[in-house]
Amino acid sequence: PFYTIVLKDKNRDYKLKLIELEETHPLGRLIDLDYFDQSDRSLSRTELNLPLRKCFLCNNPAFVCARNKTHKVAQLTHFIDNKFKTYFKEIFVDLADYAITRELKIETKFGLVSLTSSGSHHDMNHLLMLEAKNSILPFFNLMFEAGYQTDNLTTILKEVRHLGIEAEKKMLQTTSGINCYKGIIFLLGLIIIASSYTLKTSNKFADIFSNIKLIAHDIYADFKQPLNTYGSYLYEQYNIKGIRKTAFSGLQIIQANIAQITLNSNDDELRALLHSYMVKSEDTVFIKRSGSYQNYLKYKEIIAKYNPHNKSDLKALNEFCLTKSLSFGGSADLLICSIFLIHLKEFFTE
Repeated sequence: PFYTIVLKDKNRDYKLKLIELEETHPLGRLIDLDYFDQSDRSLSRTELNLPLRKCFLCNNPAFVCARNKTHKVAQLTHFIDNKFKTYFKEIFVDLADYAITRELKIETKFGLVSLTSSGSHHDMNHLLMLEAKNSILPFFNLMFEAGYQTDNLTTILKEVRHLGIEAEKKMLQTTSGINCYKGIIFLLGLIIIASSYTLKTSNKFADIFSNIKLIAHDIYADFKQPLNTYGSYLYEQYNIKGIRKTAFSGLQIIQANIAQITLNSNDDELRALLHSYMVKSEDTVFIKRSGSYQNYLKYKEIIAKYNPHNKSDLKALNEFCLTKSLSFGGSADLLICSIFLIHLKEFFTE
């Protein structure tokens, strides 16, 4: 494919700007930007007394290697693919970093840890959360690689399970046993795997969600095992599927609510989306903090009546959650993933 941009005036500086892009952008080596100052002739580097572009794989001028077919096509495509992968892997992990940090900065957050408050978590603070976040980010690099390399999404979850386990171990080692981001390791990791696969295959944003469904198609099989966890107890007693339901549905709850925010959403808008997730999701942290399933249902009804956009309601709801020692880790995970996805969407087609 190629794109043509028509300019009203003639200026050789345009060619210099194009060369700067080719030389400095991480993917600049992969594109050819020409400036035509006449209808049938592009301005060359030679005319500007600039060196010719070098070959991807050696120090010779690129046109010489192309003319002589010096390198095998497989070598060239491997170089291009690796450049592309490295560039987007860095973007994905940077966005994961941003999304987690952005959620953490929101104040008045119903018992969740923020920049200035530990909320209902007396064993956590802002610094600990940042340290926990930094400990798990390298594993998102590996999850990106796994999604980008795989040809079979239906088996990838089993293949990367060890990465999730290792990430959790590293986090707990960093925090002296405090679970800050176990849910986000799973959910954001799942999104990164599906997104890197989608980037390589269709590049359609909507396909990320259908690919998540493929990855998580057998996720309820976990409940057939004797897990002896609080999550399995909730499933057996109340058919609560929690984070597994979110994955199995292809993030249906996020798809239905993400339109509430934009790239530039402020704290009020992000907090309102968090409130939506608190009311609509099966947040197992919320259930556990409620003390009983019956209390959880009662508290959920109460929380739903508050308007997070109303300042007095916001203050009252925050005080209610702190008084009851409530917290909403699962809902916070959904918010983080929503922030991640709304920014990631910029790199995909509709």
